[in-house]
Amino acid sequence: GSTRWWIPGPGDDESLRSIIERADRLYGGARDGLRRRLWPRATSSLSGEVGLDSLNARDLCVLARTIGVAPRSLYSHRLPDHPMLLLERERRAYCPACWQEDLKADRPTTFRRSWAGVFCLNCSAHGLPLHWASPLTELGTESVPSVPKEPSSPEGKRILRFIEIFARLLEDALGGHTTWPK
Repeated sequence: GSTRWWIPGPGDDESLRSIIERADRLYGGARDGLRRRLWPRATSSLSGEVGLDSLNARDLCVLARTIGVAPRSLYSHRLPDHPMLLLERERRAYCPACWQEDLKADRPTTFRRSWAGVFCLNCSAHGLPLHWASPLTELGTESVPSVPKEPSSPEGKRILRFIEIFARLLEDALGGHTTWPK
């Protein structure tokens, strides 16, 4: 028979791995067949296995049916492996302001695709530095880890801006969008 996961559908820009992780946290150790089939894929792309963020069409359709959404709505949440992305198991960056907004709107806190880039240091929506959530961080809890959203000193803010500008420049140069400055 088919399994139904009673979780909200994907949030804006949520990664497929984040959706599956939410289901895994909700249902805990009682693993159903779909999770047994999908979760082992969450390994390094260096091993040659496909990750949860880039499921094939068949698995994507099964996942869509399992959470009760159209497959085409999940397709836009795929994040195929690319050298400019963090390894899938390391895609745990989050914006504290985004997560606070999620909690206030009674939405699950999720990992966004836009935070998965190797050089992504700040949230594009809030301009705040991204933080890293331990795999033990309970998503959807009433509290977001209490880490300052940004450095408190002007010097710390200046250094962070410099690092972000450098990261964007390096990403654009490596991606072929611009030439490296002289």
